Amino acid sequence: MIDACMSIQPVPLCARCNSPMKVVTNREDGTDFLGCSSWPKTKCDFTLSLLEENSEGEDGRRAFSVLSEDEYHGKLPQPTQRGRLSKATAALIGWLHKWHRRRLESDEPDATGVWESKHRRSVLRYVYNRDGGKCGLCGAKTKIKGAQVEHIAPKVFTTFNINGGKAVSGNQFKSVLHKLDNLQAAHSYCNKPKGNTPELRKWRHPDMPPLGIALTPTGSRLMVPAPGQHDILNDGTIATKKATQRGALALTAFTLWSLGSVLAFKWWYGPAGEEVQAALTEWLQQLVGG
Repeated sequence: MIDACMSIQPVPLCARCNSPMKVVTNREDGTDFLGCSSWPKTKCDFTLSLLEENSEGEDGRRAFSVLSEDEYHGKLPQPTQRGRLSKATAALIGWLHKWHRRRLESDEPDATGVWESKHRRSVLRYVYNRDGGKCGLCGAKTKIKGAQVEHIAPKVFTTFNINGGKAVSGNQFKSVLHKLDNLQAAHSYCNKPKGNTPELRKWRHPDMPPLGIALTPTGSRLMVPAPGQHDILNDGTIATKKATQRGALALTAFTLWSLGSVLAFKWWYGPAGEEVQAALTEWLQQLVGG
């Protein structure tokens, strides 16, 4: 298994408390990892793996790394809510996110590699929001109109090995192909030059959130680019959470409006409302009669 990436970047900040990370040695097996420097005071246990240097890199980019299943899920957004209502809301958001992903991944392109247009727009909207409205190849802002859905690992690399930072024929990694983790939004003028290049550092811009684009037989994930310089892995939960919050606000506003309408209706046709109606009728009669 390849546990390599391009050259090591400056020590990142903790994704939970924003404190600097420091190198810590595991007392049990003697391995080194990055731990939160505020652990003695705050007991923050956020950690990152130390990735070995890959001398093949020309520009110092951390192009890829391999994460075990536990490491991968450990870097996903973790719920921190404490009240019953907050936990229930977090559970609802998680369920909606998984349901949305399954729905989008249930429909794959036809034999010619083309999605139905409506489904393609839905996929594009998902990956566009997940990546913060940025092109996955150049990292610059892009408009969703005119953006293209692009495969991070080109479709020609269904299975591959990695040698010198390039994808070569082999069966060490199996691409997730049309799954959302292997898709990104891109400018058309960025997508065309990329083509079927085997260089992993050209598959996704190093400032973009890392994605697990391929799997190993043991369940580990090939991450492009290498995680570490990013706080957490962005699997779309954040975008789903924002959409859910907007929906909750709209539902709350509608509920309040409905309740206010019912109360106003009951008041208008109640004793107090009848007095007001009588007074208004008398005033109108006087106005017309005068």
